Amino acid sequence: MVEIPVTANPLRPGAPLGLGALNHYGESELLNVVKSSALRTIVFLIHPWELIDAARAYPMLPTGYAKACSPSVGPLRRFLSATREIMEISTLREVAKSFDAE
Repeated sequence: MVEIPVTANPLRPGAPLGLGALNHYGESELLNVVKSSALRTIVFLIHPWELIDAARAYPMLPTGYAKACSPSVGPLRRFLSATREIMEISTLREVAKSFDAE
């Protein structure tokens, strides 16, 4: 078992850097966070519930949670494409394989 901690979100202290932040702040803002990071490795978190229209499914959902969710994968695709231009992207499976090699 390997624990891989997620990267903290400087735009919202105490929260992880992930799809919820991307949906809330937008692609360019999150790309600026990645570009300005001094970290060697950035772990980007995606919860499955961030890929649905949670506000429609749960009308009483607090605004902050609703803004973190979107059924559109377009922003995620564009963000990942832009991120690939500045750093290497690995899957969790690829990271796990590197531990097996040790």
